[in-house]
Amino acid sequence: MPTSTWIRSLACPTSDYCLASDSDHRVYSLTGTDWSGLVTPPLNSVACSSATVCLSTTNLGDGGDEAAIALIDGEWRQLSEHLVQVMAVTCATDGFCLVVQSTSPEVVAFAGGTVVGTSELSFPDEQFSSAACISSTWCYAISYTTGTTVRFDGSTWTAIPATIGVSSAELSCAPDGSCFALSYEGDLFALEADAWRLLGSVGDDSFASLACTSAAECIFGTGEGSGQPGAVFRVTIRT
Repeated sequence: MPTSTWIRSLACPTSDYCLASDSDHRVYSLTGTDWSGLVTPPLNSVACSSATVCLSTTNLGDGGDEAAIALIDGEWRQLSEHLVQVMAVTCATDGFCLVVQSTSPEVVAFAGGTVVGTSELSFPDEQFSSAACISSTWCYAISYTTGTTVRFDGSTWTAIPATIGVSSAELSCAPDGSCFALSYEGDLFALEADAWRLLGSVGDDSFASLACTSAAECIFGTGEGSGQPGAVFRVTIRT
């Protein structure tokens, strides 16, 4: 991958297409086995429903305010929605996207570059840093303070029995409904019947981003602790 910094975000709507943003807010696309740098505004985390439908945010000054920015008709367009300290952006393959904010419990839902609804993600003492959607009525989010997992049914967020047992984890759900979480300690978990099962370690803090395309495949982007900045690894999952 043509970057020497760590990969902050990966979005892989299919096994042969990914979008990635690095720690310098630059964006790259992967088609097959070829990475290309893209000309975009400086973007934070990225999420895609397909190769042509993506959502991200861009910073507005130094105050923590952000604006939603969507890929529409092949062009990144800044939307009018004002967001505050965005923690997670996720899109499902049906075109539904969510944005989770840090200092506001309001979760904003987008489709086609417009707001289609909001929901309340309000749990005492919890801060949610990662989210993933399978459809507009099936999403998850993980708290980075306790590892608590909550589920969205299209209108309401509800805590489920699954607790990952560690703080700070990257979450990814594939179109087939399988979900995985990568802890900042390098442990990979699979969500099974509302419980997280430890699959194994992928190596301390070497990886910072996760995108899973099916129950059998996940793609990892290297983090600050890696000796291989800007590297992406495709891994076969054996559950």
